[in-house]
Amino acid sequence: MEVNNIKKSMKTFFVLIAFFLIFVTLSVLVPETTKADCSNGGTCYSQLTIDLFTCESSGLLCSEQISTPPTGDHDENCTDGGPGTGLCRTSRSVCSTSDSCGIIGWNDDGYGNLTAICGWNGSSCVADDCGSCGKWSCCGPGGPTATPGGPTPTPTPPPSCSGIIGPSNPTTSNLTGTSVTLNWVSGSGGTTQLLRLGPNRIEVETGCPGGVGPGLGCLVGTPLPLGADTYNTGNILTPNTTYYWRVAEYNGVNGDYKDFGNICKAASSVSFATPPSSCTLDAYVPSPVNVAAGDTANVTVNVTPINGTIDRVDFSIDDSSRATINPLSDAAVPYQTVVTGVTPGSTILHASVYMAGVLRCGGAAPIADVNVGNPGAWWQVVDADVITNGDVVSPIPGTCSLPLCNPVFAVQGPGNSPGVPLYAGNYDFNSGVGQGTVSDSPPWGWHANSNYSATTDYNYAFFYRLVPGDTVRNNIATPVIDPNTLKNLADVPANVSPDGYMWAFRTGDLTIRGESTLGARKIILFVDGNLTIGDGTGTGTIDLTTGQGFFMAIASGNITVYKDVNNPPGSEDLEGLYVANGDFITSSDGDDEQLNIRGMVAAYNTVSLGRNLADNTQQPSEIFTYAPDLLFNYPASLTLKRTRWKEITP
Repeated sequence: MEVNNIKKSMKTFFVLIAFFLIFVTLSVLVPETTKADCSNGGTCYSQLTIDLFTCESSGLLCSEQISTPPTGDHDENCTDGGPGTGLCRTSRSVCSTSDSCGIIGWNDDGYGNLTAICGWNGSSCVADDCGSCGKWSCCGPGGPTATPGGPTPTPTPPPSCSGIIGPSNPTTSNLTGTSVTLNWVSGSGGTTQLLRLGPNRIEVETGCPGGVGPGLGCLVGTPLPLGADTYNTGNILTPNTTYYWRVAEYNGVNGDYKDFGNICKAASSVSFATPPSSCTLDAYVPSPVNVAAGDTANVTVNVTPINGTIDRVDFSIDDSSRATINPLSDAAVPYQTVVTGVTPGSTILHASVYMAGVLRCGGAAPIADVNVGNPGAWWQVVDADVITNGDVVSPIPGTCSLPLCNPVFAVQGPGNSPGVPLYAGNYDFNSGVGQGTVSDSPPWGWHANSNYSATTDYNYAFFYRLVPGDTVRNNIATPVIDPNTLKNLADVPANVSPDGYMWAFRTGDLTIRGESTLGARKIILFVDGNLTIGDGTGTGTIDLTTGQGFFMAIASGNITVYKDVNNPPGSEDLEGLYVANGDFITSSDGDDEQLNIRGMVAAYNTVSLGRNLADNTQQPSEIFTYAPDLLFNYPASLTLKRTRWKEITP
């Protein structure tokens, strides 16, 4: 039959069900079309099964059944596993709205399920006594009289719970934050089993009216074969969440399976809670993080997730004046950031691991120490060319930037030309990736990859051969001379040669302790051995009056500039021309001041620059500035002379 005033096209069905659930129903009578087989010739009023109790607060359940069938409103607490939070009500009228059709009794099927027995005018007619309208129905006036002797159709058998045994002993196993295995003892007597699972108990117990799927009423709603006694959800659950589930044994007619109807076996609802997600931050790689200022270091954190997946790893650093990080967050394995050193010192790197939007591990601990070291020493030239048959290398750190520091190798100075590096090998002016910047551009930025080749070596022997014959030779007898010794010799007119220069000679190694007051004097020093400038006594500097004075030192061995040779910052420390057959060396004690040389340096072996500042982030350890005024004061006798004989017409 059809019950049009309740729900259109809801066809009659008989379903035999067994649940893990307490679910109570009652019956009401609604009128249907008049039938001739109603034995008293009246209208047949039949039942519709509805919930006995309805909670006024959504999402709650009635806490208990009542022992006495209700005759009207009945109030009790609505619960959800806790104290009462609402009112539980029964339906006021369970039979027809007709005044003459009402409840004459109650039927208890032995499983705690109550259904109303309706009768007409207070009569007790049920079942066949009221014709063929149904077991819980009654016949009222208004219909045609049945045809005498006519056949009475056989009524459709009502639902019966006979032979249906519901599933039992529900348990869970293999519980994680995202999956679980459901176990039970399967029931019998049905044609299939139906499984319902979700975080909403009402949805699970009312057949998932909100739908099945992620974000819907139930997460799982699926038929299972008879005899099935286990089900694994797979990784579909959310950590730290309570879920409800039940399995029902059904005996459906014509394949029509519903989650409501007469209940044949009642049991408690079953729930489980997934454990909260967690993780362990196993290691920072590397740890500690050692990086030079201006350089970078890749850091990876190894994380083990438990009961869930990782959303992201956020990185932070305590002191950004020491080091910076990028990116600040990484959502993909491997979880990484790049640490860039800023200034020498130490700070701390943190990694915070988030799962399901919640910080699960890391954060305050564990941490990684970040040690920012001093970048490598580097050097610059001002208005000067650099020529070598090897490589030109000055590892300018990434911390060097304008306006405090110009991150180029060849700087444009007073001469308005930064000069050109010429090299036979290669060049590198960057402590990081890439070769760096040669000089300011445009219009500069020039460099040349070319060999230097000369037919004449401009070394000690070359210059010694050019010493004029009338030179006054001032021989130095001791291996160490005090500050301003050369100046004092030049102040004696007899020691000065006719060309105006004071020529000094030393056979063997020589250490000079500085000539800070040379001023406008012109001095040439030959050392047939190694020359050391400075020894810690005095400043060790060699100072000239620009455009007037001249100093040139030529050694057959090495020229070494002692570590303590320094004027106040901003002043030149050495001025003059320095030529060595061996190496030109600047020494260091690891905590030096910048060495500023104005003039020219030539070494026929190597130039070895050893100065190392306490902080190399903003200043080069050595600066070489071209001094063209020295060329104007250069002695003509030391220039290369070529004589050409040519007959001319008188």
